[in-house]
Amino acid sequence: MTDICTYVHLRPDFSPFYVGKGSVKRAHNLHPSQRNKHHGNVVKKHGRGNILVEVMICQSECEAFLREKLVIAALRASGVDLANMTDGGEGTSGLVFSSEHRAKISASLIGKSKSPEAKANIASARIGRKLSPQHRANIGKAGIGRTLSAESRARISAANTGNTFCLGKAHSAASRAKMSHAMMGNKNALGTSCSPETRAKIGEKRRVDLVGMVFSRLTVLQLAKSSANGQARWLCRCVCGTEKEISGSKLRQGNTRSCGCYRREVSNMTNTKTAEWPDTPLAEPLVDDPFSVSGNPLFSKHEILRKSAALGMQPVVGKDGVLRVPTKDEWLAASTRAVEKRL
Repeated sequence: MTDICTYVHLRPDFSPFYVGKGSVKRAHNLHPSQRNKHHGNVVKKHGRGNILVEVMICQSECEAFLREKLVIAALRASGVDLANMTDGGEGTSGLVFSSEHRAKISASLIGKSKSPEAKANIASARIGRKLSPQHRANIGKAGIGRTLSAESRARISAANTGNTFCLGKAHSAASRAKMSHAMMGNKNALGTSCSPETRAKIGEKRRVDLVGMVFSRLTVLQLAKSSANGQARWLCRCVCGTEKEISGSKLRQGNTRSCGCYRREVSNMTNTKTAEWPDTPLAEPLVDDPFSVSGNPLFSKHEILRKSAALGMQPVVGKDGVLRVPTKDEWLAASTRAVEKRL
């Protein structure tokens, strides 16, 4: 059965005032924007709900055009005043406007807003309406590769600011059950993975610039090549002079604090039982250094090892309570203040 028909609109007293051709949906469309002014005045006078529609299903569009012309001619011959502007037979089903025509229509609608009543009618007409799978596929295909301009994104952001439509709203148990059922078996992203280019773009948007930052013994020099799973890696220089690529997450979380030299130093300290006093004389303390050897309390060898390991220093113990700072070739009393001063 086809959807093409010839239809007649009648007043409440069954007197016809319009003959048309189109789909069954078109036959019941009485909106004034879809009809001529004469037709709209008749509908407005009697009310949309009081207009009667008589539909005659046709087998083809040619048959519908022919029947439309015959009915219009017969009614006008009998003296009926019709709202039709022509004798029928015009129009093309499935007409597609050109790009220029669509651009003109779009420009004419800019700045126009629908009345609250019109918006309510549109919303009520969409209640319970479900799009066909083909329609949904067409919508999805039309959005592929489409990028909104900065102005469009700004307008959308402004429109959603302060949106309180669902604020404090709780779905009913039936609504939650429907949403849960709709999400079951959703395989849109199951087993799929982003391409390396996509992962790189996501990483660039989320990446925090670490260049110049110092993490314990490491100073970040520049961004290095990302890892296989897309994580950012940074080229760092350790205080010992070694350069090494390290994951940014390990730097920020404190999991990596050196190139590996700190672990070796701690291991050497814990494995050394005794140390010899050096043959070279001790360096003279600095005049302006209040934390030099002179006049500072001494600590045990165990306390020196514990404090220096916690601060990332390597002491060379010669006597109880004395440690050597290799970078400055100075011997200091192992007070916590002195160590912190030197760092």
